[in-house]
Amino acid sequence: MKVLMVISQFHPIVGGAEKQAQLLAKKLIEKGVEVDVVTGWWLFKTPRREKIEGIRVFRNFTCWGMFGIKGIRIWGGVFYMVSLGVYLLVHRRKYEIIHVHQVLYPAFISALFGKGLLHKPVLVKSASSGLTSDIKLLQRFPFGRLQLKYLLKEMDCLVSVSQMGSEEYKKMGFPESRIVCIPNGVSIQTGSKATYGQVINVVTTSRLSKEKGIDVLLKAWAKVMEQNEDSRLLILGDGPLRTELGNLSKSLGITKSVAFTGIIRDVSEYLREADLFVL
Repeated sequence: MKVLMVISQFHPIVGGAEKQAQLLAKKLIEKGVEVDVVTGWWLFKTPRREKIEGIRVFRNFTCWGMFGIKGIRIWGGVFYMVSLGVYLLVHRRKYEIIHVHQVLYPAFISALFGKGLLHKPVLVKSASSGLTSDIKLLQRFPFGRLQLKYLLKEMDCLVSVSQMGSEEYKKMGFPESRIVCIPNGVSIQTGSKATYGQVINVVTTSRLSKEKGIDVLLKAWAKVMEQNEDSRLLILGDGPLRTELGNLSKSLGITKSVAFTGIIRDVSEYLREADLFVL
């Protein structure tokens, strides 16, 4: 079996969808499945083609989007859509199934070219539900509602990571028979701590954005400090609320016990040293 995974961003860009795509591709390859990943060329210094953990990765042209110039990235998205369509046509003999991560515009292009023109089966994995669902995000894109309508008609299978997500698509009219609920997998690290005494090091990994609820964690942490001043909270990640959350820490008087590390490419060492992980 030859699977083409489509995702708008991939390693070295770090995020939940990117990590899940990499983990799934690696596991499928271990089972003898041929997997190629096609993504956007968003970082200028990354190679056009490379192999990551045995996964063949190709980055499609995004024009000026790779330079990160404000106001130009949206045009990079347009160029990426065009280059993705061309890639699907040119390499049509190299894959049998298209597996798209996130119900966003790359899924629409994959369905339009892969299913509509090439008659390839298209499986799409929805990344999130609720306030930050793929549905709400796609609807904010230009012509997003039309794209979503087309996807609901053409997708062969939808993989949802939660029951809530499944219900959202059923309410949109997508057949329940074509929805599979598969929670995200977790790679269990070896060599973890053998014993746990007092909880000192607490770790969380998250994008610093509203839907992640880090403000709730900080307010709870202030109450923890009233009973245990020796504990430390490490927040791994970055995002638009970095300054706001830092100011919240100051107002709560917990800056000495909270550290924002920024983006961490490999969190495994932090997890090994942690006494408690907050999800």
